[in-house]
Amino acid sequence: EIWLKVSSDWTFARVLGALAQKLGRDDVRRAGRLVYRSETLLGAVWEDFEEDQTIGRGRPELHLLGVELPSKAIRLTVAHALTDADAAQGRRCPELDARTSWRFHQVKDALVAKLGREDL
Repeated sequence: EIWLKVSSDWTFARVLGALAQKLGRDDVRRAGRLVYRSETLLGAVWEDFEEDQTIGRGRPELHLLGVELPSKAIRLTVAHALTDADAAQGRRCPELDARTSWRFHQVKDALVAKLGREDL
């Protein structure tokens, strides 16, 4: 989550530029897309704001797609990775250092590497 104070008369292109400057990353301006969640008959979809469209009033939250943003380091305790045999031997639930941006397969791969088991 990134907070950025903008004026209602700013365009979405200007917002991307200010965000890129705040983060010190020009790729945000070049590749980033400001989007909103829209409900359709087929479910939720992300729709782009036009770059020359002004922010206007009543948009407290924007979402950015198209660039990888930094994530926080977290520590996970993985209780379901412990088997009955592990518990019987007094082994504790493994702790795993991860990132908030990781997808499930990345967590699983790190857990496999930490435990040395492929059966997860």
